[in-house]
Amino acid sequence: VVVDANTVNCTALPMIVQGRTSLILEHLRLWARATRGMESTLGDGFRGRIDFTRLALVGHSNGAEASAMIPAMLGAPHTQPQLFGARVASVVAIAGSDSLGAVPSSTPFLAIQAGCDMQLPAHDGLRLYDRSVATRTAPHTVAYVVAATHNGFNQRWLRDESMDGPSGTHHSACAQADKLATWRQRALLDATVGDWLLSTARVPERGLPAWLRGDAPMPAAIVAAVGGPIDVRWSHGSGEKLIIESFDGDEAPFKNDLGGLNSAFGFGNGGRCYAIRCDEEFAHASWGGRFEWDRPGARFHMDLPEIDATKWTKITLRITQLPTSSLNRAGRTIDATLRIFDAEGNAAGVPLSSVGGVEFPSMLAQSSETSRFFHAVWADTRMPLERFAAANPKLQMQRIVGIELAFDRPGSEHGAIVLGNIELTRP
Repeated sequence: VVVDANTVNCTALPMIVQGRTSLILEHLRLWARATRGMESTLGDGFRGRIDFTRLALVGHSNGAEASAMIPAMLGAPHTQPQLFGARVASVVAIAGSDSLGAVPSSTPFLAIQAGCDMQLPAHDGLRLYDRSVATRTAPHTVAYVVAATHNGFNQRWLRDESMDGPSGTHHSACAQADKLATWRQRALLDATVGDWLLSTARVPERGLPAWLRGDAPMPAAIVAAVGGPIDVRWSHGSGEKLIIESFDGDEAPFKNDLGGLNSAFGFGNGGRCYAIRCDEEFAHASWGGRFEWDRPGARFHMDLPEIDATKWTKITLRITQLPTSSLNRAGRTIDATLRIFDAEGNAAGVPLSSVGGVEFPSMLAQSSETSRFFHAVWADTRMPLERFAAANPKLQMQRIVGIELAFDRPGSEHGAIVLGNIELTRP
């Protein structure tokens, strides 16, 4: 069902989103009446045909933000009596805005962002994901499509979203030759949203496929359907997690979320940060830790209370390079060793390069005539715990007391990063 929202576009934010939110709720009320056999302009052909416990909402731009607002509103039945019992099983937010502070924590949530977005170059929709990182109780994923455009996701908005600058120069977030063809962008959207909704609303017991978690390459059939490989940077947060460090506590970064002491060795500038204090070019709505070093061997160590890590399958780190730092170089991937320690003094280390390392952010959207578009978007590094057991069979995974990130490998002699949540997750 597609809702025509053009009539609420003749105002400004946040009223546009408020209008779209009300419009969605009114349509849900209409469908609820038709489903229950009550008088409705839809007639009586839908009686008993709609499962209101498995609603899925897909929105683009302001519609993405409006869709993300609905789950919490349905959770207040006294304000939506006609929709009592209705539940949103999944939300897909495509190139979304952020004006009302939506936090879709308890609903499976997919954010799709365009790296060459000229309508929302600050990638506002990523903040919907950021605010849900610590509180989520359902799977959340970000698919950052490096060469995609804002209007390319929409079959109605076909105009060129480039802009004319004050001097008359025609410019865009990306060179025209670098942009993804619109047919490829929509084919990717079809495949991603289709698999996501199948796994979260239609057959949730199957779980998310590995490629939608960033744990496996895009399936060959999808690569063929979209006309070849497409650069997508993935972040995924499982609904089942143990947060080790969010940098959000009163004692951060000196104590982690589990109460253990943190230690930093060999770093220069840095510390706990938020939004533009983490990266003056790109503001995430999350706390993080900023780390800079100019010689090999810098390391960040977290002491932990004894943890049974056999209950979990991965260590996940939200991490990105700072593209404006002179300590980083375009195209260079930073490697590091991720170590865990047990109560008996055993340790095991695995290189981040085994799961890709810390990539340099996309360079397509660098600058325009009037604005800078350095997109240091956090991406998740998800390390399987089984690799630590393989690295040191003596390691007692049921008695883990420490985790360390050490920049002691070739490719990590110097650098500057922002580190977000560190978690144990499953799957």
